[in-house]
Parts: sequence; structure tokens; C-alpha cells
Amino acid sequence: MFVTLLAVTISTILIYVIYKYKAAHNYFEKHGLKYKAGIPVFGNSCKSTFYKRHTFEDIDEIYRAFPDEKYVGYLEAMKPVIIIRDPEIIKEITVKQFDHFVDHRQLFSPEIEPLIGGSLFLMKVHHFVDHWQQLFSPEIESRDPVRWQPVV
Repeated sequence: MFVTLLAVTISTILIYVIYKYKAAHNYFEKHGLKYKAGIPVFGNSCKSTFYKRHTFEDIDEIYRAFPDEKYVGYLEAMKPVIIIRDPEIIKEITVKQFDHFVDHRQLFSPEIEPLIGGSLFLMKVHHFVDHWQQLFSPEIESRDPVRWQPVV
């Protein structure tokens, strides 16, 4: 009984891992992105997972593998990530379309590294809204028009 249960559990986990791995590859193929096939479970970050090299070297390898593409795919473990190479697209996203690209991956916790972790680019939506409301709400209130006279 125990051996059967163990075999079923291991088989289910294996099927799930293969499914997620294929789903990540299908994501890139569906969107027409070039990518390097990674190792199941580790993706393209296998060497950095085992501390053979730095994460940025893994990303740089994928970045340089397709020099003529505007964006390429990168598998971080089993999560598909898009690396944007074209400066015009980067400018469009960071300047004009900034409000559509929220909830970035948190590289540093704001509690541990408040300068970088609390930066505008790494904020989550709810922190972003709270931060800007706290920052601008005193200036937008209409109860105190005397404060607005020097501005106007």
C-alpha cells in the first residue's frame, strides 16, 4: 500500500513538473519568442542555482545568444521571463507605459534594503498606490487653499 502511494505521488509530481516545463516552452512558442531550452525544474538558471556562476551571467548568456532579436525568452526555474533588448521598447515601457507594467519581481525586501527595495520600479501595486497617496494627498486637498497661493 505504501509503495503504491509513493509511486503514485512521485508519478504525479513528475507529470506536473513536465507539464509546467512544457507550458513555459509553449508560452514562448505561442508568442513567437526565441529562447534557449533550459533544464527541467531549473530552466536557464541551473548554473546559478548551484552557485557555479552569478545569476546575471546566466541572463547575459541568453541576452547575447540572440543578438538580432528585440526580445528573447528566459526560463527562470519554470517561470517564463521576457528579456527586452531593444532600447526603444525599454523606453516605451519605462516612460510611457509604466503604469501598465506593475508588480515586478521583488529583488530586495524593503525591510532589509529600503533604498532599493522601496524604489518605484520594484513596488507592488498596493504599496505603489499607498505611497503615492501619502505623498500627494496633502498637496491635493482642497481644504487649505492658502497653501496653493504660492504655487498658483
